[in-house]
Amino acid sequence: MEYYILAQDNLVSNYPMIKDKGIIKSVFNDAAPLYCESKQYTSTRGYVELPFIDRPCFMVSDKLREIFSCYQEGGQFRTVVLDGIDGYGVLYYFFQPFLLDCLSDQTVFYSRMTVKELVLDERKICGNKVFQVAGLSERYLIIDLEILELMLCGGVNPIAFKKVAVEKHD
Repeated sequence: MEYYILAQDNLVSNYPMIKDKGIIKSVFNDAAPLYCESKQYTSTRGYVELPFIDRPCFMVSDKLREIFSCYQEGGQFRTVVLDGIDGYGVLYYFFQPFLLDCLSDQTVFYSRMTVKELVLDERKICGNKVFQVAGLSERYLIIDLEILELMLCGGVNPIAFKKVAVEKHD
């Protein structure tokens, strides 16, 4: 099976971003929808509503929430409305993916224990399709090829993705 790191499209700089990052620590302590003030980088143009935002925490569009929740159990979502330009709100969902201990012994680290080359262990993945790798200081959202194809065929863009090495076992 093929797996990919899903990332925010870095070519887009004018996306909604939470102003008060302090709320992120306690975002999953409650289930009620949340309204957040947001900031934008360029005031002369409207926001680009990205389907996936990975900074400062994972936020997904409604379409991505539907895909992720259909294909993977164990993730948490919390509705958030970000204030938008001209007074309209932008709907997103905070997303805490299923944490999976699937790191291969072949993963290569830099001296400060940050990942140089991520390698997943196929046996430990056990058919999961959307997950975060446990035991790392970096946050990687991993999706399998089927999820990526659903996203691309469903017009979920702009996104960025990178193939991840997988340790195969015979």
